Amino acid sequence: YREGDLGENVLVDGVDFDFFTIGKTYRFTSQPEGAVASPDDVMIKITEPMEACANLCKLPYINDPSIEQPKEKIARCKLIIEALNQMPGLRGWYAKIIH
Repeated sequence: YREGDLGENVLVDGVDFDFFTIGKTYRFTSQPEGAVASPDDVMIKITEPMEACANLCKLPYINDPSIEQPKEKIARCKLIIEALNQMPGLRGWYAKIIH
């Protein structure tokens, strides 16, 4: 897949899925580690894990044009959504912006 295909608005590379915790607040900054908070920093609070939805079925590598039968397309989509929802770390987190 390509970045953005799975609905992320912020991609945090190099951080394990389990790093984030529901209810915890995180700061995104361009300042060095340990620096005092800057007015340009972004603070987010993790609210819930993301779950795969049917919009993913619009992606061309999921909605294979060579599959002509609608029932087959729906079955393929359901299978992929179920797999994504069962494997931690393939999706992400919803968060609200605090600052």
